Amino acid sequence: MDERELCILHYSALPTAEEIAKEYASHIKGKTVLITGVSPNNLGLAFLEAIAPHKPGLLILVSRTLFNLHSSQEALIGKVPALQQVRNAAAEVNGWHASDEPLGHFLFTKLILGKLLNAARNSPLRETRAMNVTSNGHRISDIHWNDINLEMRLLLEETPWSSWTRYGQSKTANVLFSISLTEKLGAKGIASFSLHPGCIFTGMVRDLSTEELVEKGEAAGQWLPPAVRYKTVSQGAATHVTVCFDPDIADQNGSYLKDYKIETTDIAPYALNKHSVELL
Repeated sequence: MDERELCILHYSALPTAEEIAKEYASHIKGKTVLITGVSPNNLGLAFLEAIAPHKPGLLILVSRTLFNLHSSQEALIGKVPALQQVRNAAAEVNGWHASDEPLGHFLFTKLILGKLLNAARNSPLRETRAMNVTSNGHRISDIHWNDINLEMRLLLEETPWSSWTRYGQSKTANVLFSISLTEKLGAKGIASFSLHPGCIFTGMVRDLSTEELVEKGEAAGQWLPPAVRYKTVSQGAATHVTVCFDPDIADQNGSYLKDYKIETTDIAPYALNKHSVELL
């Protein structure tokens, strides 16, 4: 039995996205939902599969490839009341290349800002929301403002974990970005939240060798608790549902969520730094 199998044995008993979606069915009905990075068996698709039975008004899928779009569309066929909702959406986003990096989040949000503002004007306060998926891995690294690309760190060989430092920086930026959106758009009725979906065997690690998993596990030891329990993809997407549809979090705009609840202790202070919010 290798390290991958050992990890898979330890799953949590948290609710699934489907269970959470049932609680917010009335809030899902009629909503337009746009989600980036959709592909088979990932968090984005699990989120859509959970909310699709509750009659959202329109589902807009954004992905890097047409293959991912078409595969995700097929997966939703049996769950979306009106299949045309997905077909039209796929046609809208063909050719768009969505980046996981912070600049990609910023650019995409800027491109759809007019639609967000229009939705906010015609919706109850803070029901128009921008969700940024981050990770507990933000605790790996603050943003190195004087060396964002880590060129000097690599030159000086200060750390063997440059890829993880980049990962930590990007996830810290996602938390800060939600806070920034809150400050700039909160008065206009738009809410923004960041979330940690949990430890999940998604595409990011599914295809790694045992040696790579061990190496990355050693690096991740900086921010993972020793008794970490993994989630299924559906359990990981449960917090997505809460962020998008829970009316009770509207007055906590800009918050960071974990395990479908507001999290205030398990977050690095630099991810809440006001100066960093302004720099971003």
